[in-house]
Amino acid sequence: MKELTEEAIPGLIDRGALFVVNHSGGKDSQTMFAKIRSQVPREQVHVIHAHLAGVEWEGVIEHIEETCRGYSIQATSSVAPSRRRSGMN
Repeated sequence: MKELTEEAIPGLIDRGALFVVNHSGGKDSQTMFAKIRSQVPREQVHVIHAHLAGVEWEGVIEHIEETCRGYSIQATSSVAPSRRRSGMN
């Protein structure tokens, strides 16, 4: 796979690429979202949060919704399959 450079972003935008930002709610995610938001049209940005049950801090979903207001946001639950269901012993 070819490395994505900042110089390649305008060409991807022109071709209608969808930019997916994985957002945990932390500083790194917020910085990446701010960088993408500054360069990519709103309709080409989709934010995903994989909710990790039992380890998320309270209010993380609300925080992401607040900081990403107006953008397409999807929160999913991440549940690891049990060893028995996956066929592992």
